[in-house]
Amino acid sequence: MKKIIKNILLIFIALFTMSCSEDNNNIPEQPTTSASPDIYVVGKIKNIPMLWKNRTASELTGGTYTAEAHSVTVANNDVYVAGFEKINLTKKATLWKNGNAIDLSSNAFTSYARSVTVVNSDVYVAGFEYETSGSTFVAKVWKNGVSSNLTNGNHDALAESIRVVNNDVYVAGYESIGFVDVAKLWKNGSATNLTDGTHEARAYSVAVDNNDVYVVGYEFIDGYHVAKIWKNGVGSNLTDLSVDAKAYSVAVENNNVYVAGYKGLVATLWINGEANSLSTGNVLGNVARSVTLNNSDVYVVGYVYEEGKTIAKIWKNGQSNNLTESTEDTVANSIYLH
Repeated sequence: MKKIIKNILLIFIALFTMSCSEDNNNIPEQPTTSASPDIYVVGKIKNIPMLWKNRTASELTGGTYTAEAHSVTVANNDVYVAGFEKINLTKKATLWKNGNAIDLSSNAFTSYARSVTVVNSDVYVAGFEYETSGSTFVAKVWKNGVSSNLTNGNHDALAESIRVVNNDVYVAGYESIGFVDVAKLWKNGSATNLTDGTHEARAYSVAVDNNDVYVVGYEFIDGYHVAKIWKNGVGSNLTDLSVDAKAYSVAVENNNVYVAGYKGLVATLWINGEANSLSTGNVLGNVARSVTLNNSDVYVVGYVYEEGKTIAKIWKNGQSNNLTESTEDTVANSIYLH
């Protein structure tokens, strides 16, 4: 009888251990967003940089000087926004934390913060700063306010997007070499050229999924901006030479790739390479600027031209809503779900 009880206990322990092992293997790399997430968007109303939380607007500045908000993220209930403020006639790379502005620049010259992400309480910002030593813009990463150069100052270079995965830091941007912009990806400071300099090209966004690295942007070929995606350094065209197009943002989940941008005069979402129109066309052009995912839901923000002004838009699964009821020009640049 004791032997039977002992065997039952051993079986129970084995099953429990297997169950725990399977649970650990299924832990997601990033927290799963709730079914009804809080929606954070940054952009502007007229010339005032704005933060919207669930469509409720907050000004980041008083509107007394020029400023822009380009990127938003949330961590531990703290809201971070990257952009710039123009102070004493100079644009300064700025990080807002819960509405409080932090000057990231290290000199008195022009600088921009273009993208922000937070991992394990470390705050990473990508952007660029003018340095007099080479009379060029230098692509930069700020980690907790401390800057590191991605380029040596021999050529103008801009960092546009940053992601941190498994302690690896990925930055997308471009460098002007021989008067031609070359799309680039930096991993932990080491640069990879995504294009060969034959045509002007820029990289605007980077995402990482299952060790695959995705970058989107454009290449200018025979008079057309061609929307592009690079997977692990290999480029593919999202559009042909019949229409002007650019890709601004990429998100990946379960090997499905979502890209926001524009095609022709239409705000566009590409899903696994297939273009989906989010707006009708307008001679002034409509643009999807940022895409993010929540389980099976796809959120996109951007702007369209209607009634003689730009109107900031949010699309959920292709359904369009105005971000604000303002009668002024409005633009949405970036979205984050928390």
